Amino acid sequence: MPENQPTPQSQNPPMSKQDELNALEQELAQNIDSLEKDFALHCAKILEQKPELEELFFENKEKFIEEILQLQNEFLNQNIKPKQERANQLKGDIALEEGISNIQAAKEEFEAEYPDVNTQELMQLFLTLPEEVQAKLEQLPPKELFLTLLEISQQNQEGTQKEEESLPKQVSGSPANVSSTEPQSDLPTQRY
Repeated sequence: MPENQPTPQSQNPPMSKQDELNALEQELAQNIDSLEKDFALHCAKILEQKPELEELFFENKEKFIEEILQLQNEFLNQNIKPKQERANQLKGDIALEEGISNIQAAKEEFEAEYPDVNTQELMQLFLTLPEEVQAKLEQLPPKELFLTLLEISQQNQEGTQKEEESLPKQVSGSPANVSSTEPQSDLPTQRY
């Protein structure tokens, strides 16, 4: 085989997160099914390596059981826990990616339906809302999120227009004519 050709292993595409999760869950199920047998073998090897542990069985059964339980916890932490943590991490990553893709799809659908609305402005509006409101909006399906943000934006614009309409108009007139020839005693600071 020439050196510049890739090996058959390197031609395999990388595993997707879902495939990795499925393989990991199958492996975990197998590990859990054979947990007792695997731990018994592991414990037997340790007893062979540490004869004082076997003697402890006859001298102090409570201490022996504590040592066995500690070995069992270590065995679980080495063989099961890392796989469970990786599986949970993959589940979280997959859920996050699905959520992002759902939001992106809803955003594109919303932009097609409302081409004159700037979705970036809606997202900026979302970030300015109180955390309680943001939490409630995040629970909505993605398309409803954008529709609700649009309603809030429109309400804000209408409220701003109403405020401008309700402000008093500039008063037209001339300022009072105060001359310096009038007596200074009329000033409030000069009266007493």
